[in-house]
Amino acid sequence: MRDAAHDADQLRRAWGTLDEADRSDAFVAARAARRAAALGAAADGRQWLRPLWNNLRDLTAEQRAQVALALAVACDDIGTDWLHSTEAAQQAYV
Repeated sequence: MRDAAHDADQLRRAWGTLDEADRSDAFVAARAARRAAALGAAADGRQWLRPLWNNLRDLTAEQRAQVALALAVACDDIGTDWLHSTEAAQQAYV
């Protein structure tokens, strides 16, 4: 996914055109989440990261790092629903 989206709606449409394999790609999802945060749609970015975050154990260290860094960028107004899973990840992967 390129950083060509000029607004959050355009990015959402682009995300919607991706197939499941691309949406499940940690690098694609992380890039999309970072772009969403830059466009003021951090919640969308977190939503796209959530399936990957819930299955961190299935990712390589590099993929986990990309997902974690993207989550850090998209953490504006993050809810407490992420608290348990971020603490668990910190304990498991630090």
